[in-house]
Amino acid sequence: MIFSRKNAGKWVASKGEKVVATSKKLDVLVKKIDARKDKKSIRFDKVPQHLNFVGFSYGI
Repeated sequence: MIFSRKNAGKWVASKGEKVVATSKKLDVLVKKIDARKDKKSIRFDKVPQHLNFVGFSYGI
């Protein structure tokens, strides 16, 4: 998935190719996603702080 520069340095929750939610802290993001019925299909990625990346993500 290719992330935009506005999400640099943030945790991103995505489903398929769509960004569902973002946050600077993972625990806050997990709380946001916890209420969703489809939370098992949500992927969490840390977008690198440096803006010289294209489509690179860190999965947990």
